[in-house]
Amino acid sequence: MNFMGNLMRRVLSGDVSPDAVLEVNVAAFANVPVVAREEGLLLYGPTRDDKYEVLLQQPIEANSKTAFSLFRLSNRQSAQERFIRLREVLAPLVSSHSRPDMCNQRTLQELLTLQRDHPTWQAAHIAAKMGYVELLTLPAVQKWSNAAELEHRLTPLHIAVDEQRVPVISTLLQMGVSRDAVDNAGNSVYHVAATTTKQIIELVTTGVDSRLLNAPNNTGDTPLHLACRADKPDCVTALLVAGADVNVAATTDSCFAIHTAMAADSATCAKEILSRHPNMLHVQDMKLGGTPLHWAKSKKMINALVELRCHVNAKNFEGRTALHLMVAHDRLGCVMALLTHGARCDITDNVGNNPMHGVNSLPVLHALLVFDAPINAENEMGETALHCMVSSSCTQKKEMLQAVHALGAVRCMRHMSSCGSACSPVGTNDGSLPADRHAAKERVRSHYDNFLDDAMFGMQGAASGANADKLNG
Repeated sequence: MNFMGNLMRRVLSGDVSPDAVLEVNVAAFANVPVVAREEGLLLYGPTRDDKYEVLLQQPIEANSKTAFSLFRLSNRQSAQERFIRLREVLAPLVSSHSRPDMCNQRTLQELLTLQRDHPTWQAAHIAAKMGYVELLTLPAVQKWSNAAELEHRLTPLHIAVDEQRVPVISTLLQMGVSRDAVDNAGNSVYHVAATTTKQIIELVTTGVDSRLLNAPNNTGDTPLHLACRADKPDCVTALLVAGADVNVAATTDSCFAIHTAMAADSATCAKEILSRHPNMLHVQDMKLGGTPLHWAKSKKMINALVELRCHVNAKNFEGRTALHLMVAHDRLGCVMALLTHGARCDITDNVGNNPMHGVNSLPVLHALLVFDAPINAENEMGETALHCMVSSSCTQKKEMLQAVHALGAVRCMRHMSSCGSACSPVGTNDGSLPADRHAAKERVRSHYDNFLDDAMFGMQGAASGANADKLNG
């Protein structure tokens, strides 16, 4: 009794949230008017402190003298509206004898929090979220099994899949719920399942027309794209077995799933696709024409693709090779992997740029120079790599200019508005080379020899590792 008295004093003093579920003494409400009553739910008010309070009676067999206070509000109309909503959603769940464990403070608090956070959810949505399989077959709950809630258009099946509630998913499918519904983001249950588990994908795709697996959501992704982006190889396998089409491109970036796997640096997902569809090794994305090699993000991925005989010097629609892109993105490991596998430094894109024109850092510049990249080649605008460095914002510009000048970079043939002192035909800046230019050049060349030795040693180690793994992670 002291506990109950202290608890009531806390409620009256405002220390307890009006939405907290409390166990209260029923006798305390003997003289409080009943505003509404429905299947064990009673709305009392006004109480001594002018509140309207909903009580949930405990099961009769419990023979309890306490009940659960579900909320306490000052406004009568607000309390009545919330009571009606609880009557519609909560009553079917807690009035059932299928789950006698529902009537406890912790579970009720979870139920009410869900109902408050998702006011358009029905009883079936809450049952799916919490994993209450037995309740789904009750008529009062089952009638909502195909309903899409109003906020996000989620069905109970969407929620069960997202929560990975396998028994709930099985029960809903046995009940014959629709698998065609999409939410406000355009996600079907297959999109939701794509990043869960192989078992769940097998459950929801059994007996399904494979065309449904390839529909894009609002961001243009199919379920297969989502599985690749999330690095879920088992899910990729399950989707492919179910009939997912690797030739369907995402509608936003026009990429196939293999490109998405490359962008996510998921060697395992790439392996699953390529093992079943080896023609994907050379497929170009529909927007820029990049091969999987163009989309690779790591040295390991490049080594694996090259061992599968991906074309190292293939061009995209802009005429750029993978080396062009890796240099532009300053990925030294990828640059070294491509160079040691035979990527050419002299290939030009559609406007005459070779990889040297896109250098942004000193280490990548060193790598290209070690492999005899052409220093003085001009693009269609007459710009050399030296000119591009001068007009760039590279943080190591001084050292880069010194390096190319030491190796014989020539100045621009004519002065252009974007020329600087280091490239202009009338300029004098050569990257602040020491007075002894010959000694400086020899030091630079010696540095490149050491750089190449280190790089080749590292690549040999990577290659041996790749031979062991070969796309296995």
